[in-house]
Amino acid sequence: MDGSEDRLSAEEFRDQANAICAEYDEKISALEAPGSPEDIPGYVEEVIPLVEEGLAELRALNPPEEFEEDYETMLDETEKSIPAARALSAAAVEEDATAVQDAIAQGQRADEASNRVADELGLDECGQDE
Repeated sequence: MDGSEDRLSAEEFRDQANAICAEYDEKISALEAPGSPEDIPGYVEEVIPLVEEGLAELRALNPPEEFEEDYETMLDETEKSIPAARALSAAAVEEDATAVQDAIAQGQRADEASNRVADELGLDECGQDE
């Protein structure tokens, strides 16, 4: 057995990945967005575990071989949002406006890169902005 028998079909993969993304997008959207810089650290502490759980579920999928490389790129880009969020939290605590802007930009770059690949893979729920 070469492992290809465990691979999901393109349709199964898209259905399962989109369901995971929709579930975690809903969980994150249900959190109260920060209303001020003081609220950012608490929000980040709630969001990061959700992102990590969602990524773990997505990494557990076995995509079709032709999707594998792009899918890994998408997940790796999504993962970059975690250190960006931590940097944002730290910058908010320190009231460092420049570092806040840098962290936001870092997160946006990761999000845009991830969304671009998700769209190419037909992962509409994973490639959307909230």
